[in-house]
Amino acid sequence: WGVPRARMSTPRASMVSAVYGGRIYIVGGEIQSSQVSSTYRTMEAYEPATNQWFVLPPVPLGRQPIAGDVIGDTLYVVSGDNGDRPLIGVRGPSEPFPFDALRLSSFK
Repeated sequence: WGVPRARMSTPRASMVSAVYGGRIYIVGGEIQSSQVSSTYRTMEAYEPATNQWFVLPPVPLGRQPIAGDVIGDTLYVVSGDNGDRPLIGVRGPSEPFPFDALRLSSFK
């Protein structure tokens, strides 16, 4: 498999990933433990050529589960759940604006 690579800055589950301009972009996701259940607003990019992670400006809302893809230079992130729920596992109402459009060319 080769030499170990740099670790992601924010380990998470249920995130979206997309490739654009030689970078791998990671958006959103979740963390769950016995103490916390929350979603991430974090956006990061990995550049394989330099083996570096870059923390980018956060997205407007944390989201999970999540899906997305790049069309042109825009990453569309779609989710019906913003993770707004108490620890007992009861879900709150879904976010009324279930997507973000992130212009990736502005992060180069």
